[in-house]
Amino acid sequence: MSQFPYAMSFGLPKNSPYFKFLKRTINKIKENGALSSIHSRWMHPVEKCPATPARAISIEKIFTLFFIISGGLIMALTLFILEIMYDKITRRDSDVPQSGTPVKDTNALLDELTADIHEAMEIVRYSEVPVQDLHADKREVLMFLDDMLDFIGRIDRTKVAGK
Repeated sequence: MSQFPYAMSFGLPKNSPYFKFLKRTINKIKENGALSSIHSRWMHPVEKCPATPARAISIEKIFTLFFIISGGLIMALTLFILEIMYDKITRRDSDVPQSGTPVKDTNALLDELTADIHEAMEIVRYSEVPVQDLHADKREVLMFLDDMLDFIGRIDRTKVAGK
């Protein structure tokens, strides 16, 4: 067999076309001595450590470590609870919707959305680039955008505003 105490292996898929090539190449490297020179250059003999008696670690030696970790854990939990409390206090003022959004804000948003849809329709209509990302032709995209405009037109803006 070989002079090496280990086996060389490569992970290949089953019935791989590279199996015969790798097997032949590895055998050539072993035969011409290149593997031996690589092994002697990089694989040094393992040195054994001198036998020393094991010593047990007492709790007094690692008490400081436990103290630091416990202190960090307590600080992290305290900050976490304070963050949750702060978040609840600030959300009470900002996230709760008012009883009626002003009509001008709702109308402005709907007008902006309508303008964006008109702009998208112009881009699709006059663009030379095919609409491949949507997996649809320009006619279908334009029909979809037109349906969106129709939907926006049917929205009763006074009800949306909460009046």
